Amino acid sequence: MTRLRFTILVENSTHQPGLQAEHGWSVWIEWGEQTFLFDTGQTGLWLQNAQRLGVKLDRLNGVILSHGHYDHTGGLPALGQLPEQAQVFVHPDAFSPKYSVTPKTVARDIGMPEASRAWLKRQGGRVRMVREPWEIAPGLWLSGPIPRLNDFEDVGGPFYLDAEGKSPDPLMDDMALGMMTRAGLVVLLGCAHAGVVNTLQHFSSLLGRPLVHAVWGGMHLLHASGSRLEATMQAFEQYHVQQLGAAHCTGFAAAATLHSRFPGRCFVPHAGTRWEFALP
Repeated sequence: MTRLRFTILVENSTHQPGLQAEHGWSVWIEWGEQTFLFDTGQTGLWLQNAQRLGVKLDRLNGVILSHGHYDHTGGLPALGQLPEQAQVFVHPDAFSPKYSVTPKTVARDIGMPEASRAWLKRQGGRVRMVREPWEIAPGLWLSGPIPRLNDFEDVGGPFYLDAEGKSPDPLMDDMALGMMTRAGLVVLLGCAHAGVVNTLQHFSSLLGRPLVHAVWGGMHLLHASGSRLEATMQAFEQYHVQQLGAAHCTGFAAAATLHSRFPGRCFVPHAGTRWEFALP
């Protein structure tokens, strides 16, 4: 039976001996005979964990970057030389300056590290700029920019294009994966800066309103208001989501609330977590 398999290479935590964790997100995806690396965490830790988990990088078909923040792109140089068949998929705005600016802290550069930019430049024409939805393998869709349709969702933090905090970063580079399985649509998020509900609505419209079986990844609900969290949970109910992998930037309080609302359906996919879904 042909399957979709996830292996979490980097997440904020791990319970598996021999693996390490960092604030970041990286997922190895096996889509039938094709393989993809979705984000790379903030260091080369993803590669160390991949080697311990027996992941074979020579089979790599593509690298997918959900957006341009350091904790999703910092591990790119660890890839070294890309296998001949591999491409990189990224939105152009991932290369924009990115800062976190709050009144009580010094502005932090949270954009793509220079070493990662240099690595991407060396790949030349193998870097594919994604400006619209892209079916990168049959049934596996990269969202492209996600329309912002809900007034209760925002980018989820104090994100700016400048260190002075005068130009808000709309994070239009935020992208997700939508994968059609036998059970329904499986959505893999990076940080869901476009909003997890906006993301589900986008894939629902794009793919003919399929049943949403699972949502995995960072949901960026760390600073979400009670009303936003409630609206998000109502949307999960309306989409009949059966599995919620609340990871990375979802936030402890939000993950606990989701776990309470969806008992038996919500969990944290730590580094080392493996899961599979049957494909049509």
